[in-house]
Amino acid sequence: MPAKVPQGSGQFPIAMSGTWMLANARLVDTNDPTASPPINGTEVVLASDGLLMVDGEYITRPVVEADLGFPVDWYINQADGKTLLWGFGYDHLSMGGERFQAGLAGGAVDPNLIEVETYASLKGSVSDPELYARARYQLRRISNAITGFATIPGEATGDDPWQKLTGLVRQSEEQLAPRKGAPK
Repeated sequence: MPAKVPQGSGQFPIAMSGTWMLANARLVDTNDPTASPPINGTEVVLASDGLLMVDGEYITRPVVEADLGFPVDWYINQADGKTLLWGFGYDHLSMGGERFQAGLAGGAVDPNLIEVETYASLKGSVSDPELYARARYQLRRISNAITGFATIPGEATGDDPWQKLTGLVRQSEEQLAPRKGAPK
């Protein structure tokens, strides 16, 4: 997992299930001049066992793979009341594609606050440098209820939901269509 639970968080259990909002996002390390921090105000829905939705879009493995158009090499989504881990990655460099990974690690600070670190990296080809972005933010509880079921699972809204969570290394439109990471 490329992201680490922020120091001092994740020390005691809370009920993580509910609706949260991303706040105080900032890039802390990057080698990509086009990277941007995660999007403040993004609504995040947590279930008791992991991340469920981001701004009304499901973010489960089947949905991530449907959005990408191919299976990922690894995927993690778990919460234990103290910490939250979510991420995925794939490596298609040997097939002429790209290597990409994104993840977040969060730790409870109090019943209404989770400190989060994210990491995303992209290597567009064997000869390209690996670009990365590391960010930090807080998840602040909005409600104990699980809300925001506005989007049908797998329905695309234009932005990949993990871009909102991770400060994903931005790609140009030329790189996104057709998706460069797809196996050939």
